[in-house]
Amino acid sequence: MSKLLTDFADRMIAGLQKKAITTPARWVQEYIRNVDGTPMSFKRFPWQKEMIDSTAPHNVAAKGAQLGISHAVLCRGMCANDLEKRDVLYVLPSMHPHGSDFSSARFDTLVNASPHLKSIYDKSNVGHKSTSTNNFYIRGGQSRTGGKSVPAGLLVQDEIDEIPRDFIVLVRERLSGQDYKQEWDISTPTIPDHGIDKLWQESTQEHFWFPCPSCTLNGKSRWIHLTYPDCLVIVGDDPDSTKLLTESYLRCPLCHVKIEHKSKPDLFVPARFIAGVDGKEKRGFHINQLYSTTVTPGEVAASATRAEFSDLEKQEFLNSKMGQAYASAGSRITEDAVNACKSSHLNGATRRTHDVVTMGVDVGAWLHYEIDEWHIGDTVGNDVNSNSTPRVLKTGKVRSFEELGTFMVEFGILMCVVDAMPETRKAFEFSQQFWGWVRMCYYAQGVTGKMLNETKWGNGEPIINVNRTSWMDQALGRFKVKKILLPMDVPFEYVEHIKTPSRIWTRNKDGNPVASWKTPDNKHDHHAHARTYAEIALPLALSVGTNEDIGSPMDD
Repeated sequence: MSKLLTDFADRMIAGLQKKAITTPARWVQEYIRNVDGTPMSFKRFPWQKEMIDSTAPHNVAAKGAQLGISHAVLCRGMCANDLEKRDVLYVLPSMHPHGSDFSSARFDTLVNASPHLKSIYDKSNVGHKSTSTNNFYIRGGQSRTGGKSVPAGLLVQDEIDEIPRDFIVLVRERLSGQDYKQEWDISTPTIPDHGIDKLWQESTQEHFWFPCPSCTLNGKSRWIHLTYPDCLVIVGDDPDSTKLLTESYLRCPLCHVKIEHKSKPDLFVPARFIAGVDGKEKRGFHINQLYSTTVTPGEVAASATRAEFSDLEKQEFLNSKMGQAYASAGSRITEDAVNACKSSHLNGATRRTHDVVTMGVDVGAWLHYEIDEWHIGDTVGNDVNSNSTPRVLKTGKVRSFEELGTFMVEFGILMCVVDAMPETRKAFEFSQQFWGWVRMCYYAQGVTGKMLNETKWGNGEPIINVNRTSWMDQALGRFKVKKILLPMDVPFEYVEHIKTPSRIWTRNKDGNPVASWKTPDNKHDHHAHARTYAEIALPLALSVGTNEDIGSPMDD
């Protein structure tokens, strides 16, 4: 009987404690445990507390790496399950490895460290954690099916810069119908006007301010926030020198007095986020590694010094250390480079009698196309594209595949490569109408270089899988070396689309640098992809045989 009474008393006490918890940050401090079992505090990452307690319907965080932001929103999601009885949808760039690693290394680790979390999460697999009343869904942004039919009151999109735009639109609908809903979008930035940088520009743009320990105004400490380069003093120019690592330091941007790295936890006690823009619906937070209590000023200075000698290092420094978007001057095709490729012919010019002609089509609300005739070099070898030059006969956009069909006949197109998404059925019908002269293209993972991986699906769809970056390098790189001939009256939209994508560098899981092309959220790049598909079509055309006129499908 005494044990029953004790258990009852314990439950009563636990219930009273839970009722006393009125904010998410209080819940985190009560129930989240470090790996060693000690309660989580906000001493290492003091900015977490205000972020976790935000009541704004839409929150965004532009951040440097390793600053505890993902941990904060994960804890916020667990609190939503337990304290607020809301379902959570947590989206990462992909389910494998991002989602599976997050599930085991982050979520399960927190559960195993906390007796309370162990008691409430009674069911668990990689993508679905559940309490007796609510769910925590983990999804990857590469699978549309994974984001469907998952209602949620709290949506988190972690590393949103890497999540496909159409998936973002899809999962935001999961908040519909909820009486109380909240969204968190977090990421290290990549290029300007894309992903988190665009969201940040639309937000309150809050930085983490604290009182300077040295300078005052009217007898009161002046409040500051840490920015690069104003607050970082780099001693020396060798990123591997002991002097740079130990003597570089932070300073107040106003009085220039040194800020001791070890004093940060005490300096940040009164710190708070202060908005830079009023009247915005989105609440935006920004934190960079100058605030870190674990990364020293010398380590940041070493990264800043390396950034002076390498575009990859500069991009990594500004994105991952400073939480800033960046695109180098050479990452995009310039308008001057496009204009330098203009020739004397007009848009819609007729083809020469014996030249190979290809067409590339990017599919969207409009069908953007490019029709090229190719001068094949004398030394072709294994890389026909690098030794050939396209003359763009016609470029523009049409509404229907039927209009594209007239071009197939008019220009004697030997090979057309068409975007397989999003109108897969229409693209397939077009490929059947011009059987043997059309391929449906997917940008695929696991394909390297300029390999052309041909396959067929159940209905015989003529599929080609390619490496997106390698073929865009080939297609857009022509403008830098003037190895493409454009009509003198090439449409303005064509020039704008070619200028839009940025070539950026990242590191893969092995630490090796890899390039990719990104386009800002509010920009269009359809002609850049039509250009790429027309490029891909060349080696496919040469494998078919000699050029010949294509009869109209209506003649049969």
